[in-house]
Amino acid sequence: MSNGFRVLVVWCALAAGGAGSAWSVQSPQHRLVPYARAAAYRAGLPALEGSLLSREDVGLRLWDGFGLTGIRGLLLKRVQGVWRASLVTPEVRGGGYRVEPLADTVAWSDRWAQAIRAGILSVEPVASRTDGLVARDGYAVVLELYEDGHYRTAESVAVDARCGTEARRLLEIAEILLAENHGCR
Repeated sequence: MSNGFRVLVVWCALAAGGAGSAWSVQSPQHRLVPYARAAAYRAGLPALEGSLLSREDVGLRLWDGFGLTGIRGLLLKRVQGVWRASLVTPEVRGGGYRVEPLADTVAWSDRWAQAIRAGILSVEPVASRTDGLVARDGYAVVLELYEDGHYRTAESVAVDARCGTEARRLLEIAEILLAENHGCR
């Protein structure tokens, strides 16, 4: 990758994220976002970054796993004030993914408010480990978010008890959103 292209990518990430935002559209550091997008494609989902949502609507994809368990996802969307959620799970055979709508029994507006209080809008784009150790659990979290007219991504690789503050925060957000619907660790 040429230096000019790196500068362009960083500039686009900062411009798209807004002033003071820690989010990026697509950082060269992101290792797992392409895998999450591939899972979405194989599940028949359109790209979230090309979403036709209005500025008042929210589209969120929270992907977790990335190890032996495969990639699983929570799709959460608020359109005209109405929340809808689905789970994306790997199919046992064939390498595809299935999308299963969740019953409207969860107060997603409350979960969204909890995620905001936990810092979903300010989490670092790539939460890196601070102890220098290599994780062996193969568990990670990727967030894709379309909110206030902007598409953003964040990921945390190898989320476990030895990770830094940002990785723990991203895991906390995942647990808030996934809770009983997903079997989050």
